[in-house]
Amino acid sequence: MTTLTSALSTRNNHNTNLSKTELSELTAITNRTKQAIHDAMERELRQMDAEIDKFIRRKTAELAKQPNPELRQKSKLKFGSLFEYFRTATEPSLTFTFDELGEIIGEPLCDSAHKYREYWTRYGRSRLADCWYANGYKIKTLDLENKYVSFYRVVP
Repeated sequence: MTTLTSALSTRNNHNTNLSKTELSELTAITNRTKQAIHDAMERELRQMDAEIDKFIRRKTAELAKQPNPELRQKSKLKFGSLFEYFRTATEPSLTFTFDELGEIIGEPLCDSAHKYREYWTRYGRSRLADCWYANGYKIKTLDLENKYVSFYRVVP
């Protein structure tokens, strides 16, 4: 693409005018090139997503086989009943309203859970996500507006 741009720039600097046919042909080539680049990037991204999912499934399976006692202990402090719910769950997918999760935990979810997506990740300060990640589940859908969350089982 850079070579094509350089060639055009050089050509235009020499005051050479492109005919309508040449311009049309050049436009078509440029559009095909852009589409090819876009398609290649899409394929690469899909492949990377598949590799990441495969890695997550493998790591989650390893964690499920050799549970981390420290992780379980931390999660049990506040979210013990939810941790146990996921530990004993066998369904391939689970969906809960925020109120239903609060009932399992024994108290309503905090305001942060209702407002911030980060609260639901393992990278946030909350230990909530440890409950499902440590037991082979991953979030499929998180809808803060309608207040529900769906999970899918990563480990069979």
